[in-house]
Amino acid sequence: MHTLSTNNWIQLTDLIYKINSIEDIRNMQDTFLKDLRTMIPFDIATFYLPSDFTEPSVPAGLDVPPEAIPAYLKNMDEDYTRWIFSLSRSMVCRESDLWSDEERKKTKYYQEVYKPYNVHFAIITGMVFENEFVGCCCLYRTLHSGDFSDREMFILDVLKDHLALSLSRRLLPMPQASSRADSFLKEIGLTKKENEVFNLLLQGLSTEEISQKLYISPNTLKNHFQSIYAKAGVKNKFQLLKKARLF
Repeated sequence: MHTLSTNNWIQLTDLIYKINSIEDIRNMQDTFLKDLRTMIPFDIATFYLPSDFTEPSVPAGLDVPPEAIPAYLKNMDEDYTRWIFSLSRSMVCRESDLWSDEERKKTKYYQEVYKPYNVHFAIITGMVFENEFVGCCCLYRTLHSGDFSDREMFILDVLKDHLALSLSRRLLPMPQASSRADSFLKEIGLTKKENEVFNLLLQGLSTEEISQKLYISPNTLKNHFQSIYAKAGVKNKFQLLKKARLF
């Protein structure tokens, strides 16, 4: 367990709130990268959605040279980190933990995608929700800037599931209520108001939107969520939605 300062945890909490409250997906991506940079310095960053790999588009990013994206797309099949897209869970990996510098420098991918833009170090966060790839955030540093630390990997590890959940509710079709889901809700014994809160959450509404929709204060809504978590045997929204999708 890595130790973060109180200020770091405040920054993380604020960023998690923004991830879940900003509705426009591109605005969310841009805000995420800008705020992340205050905790994890980097020289270049990209934030891909699944569609960025299949449709003509420019992914979200910071300080990305205009010609770098075409260079990547041209050499995408050579990308030795693409295996992370096929994982069944979200994951953070640091390239230097997987291959030595000498091995990477010999690859066509390094020579044509990294070297022309003075990139040497990379850390990749692949986001997966219920076995569905929903996004990939890549941070890059020059040799002079140095490699990413274990502490910085820990920060991304804290954020990865929150990102996956946020992206999933924007990109994946929400599950329709089923008889088994109804049975699950009856089994855990939600009140009428808790059922309303749960169903609005399942529809992808943010905390603020649920408060407005039900005409209740954020504090009252928080109490409803805590009661729902206790009855469902979970600790947070991510676990609740994941458990609900199993029914």
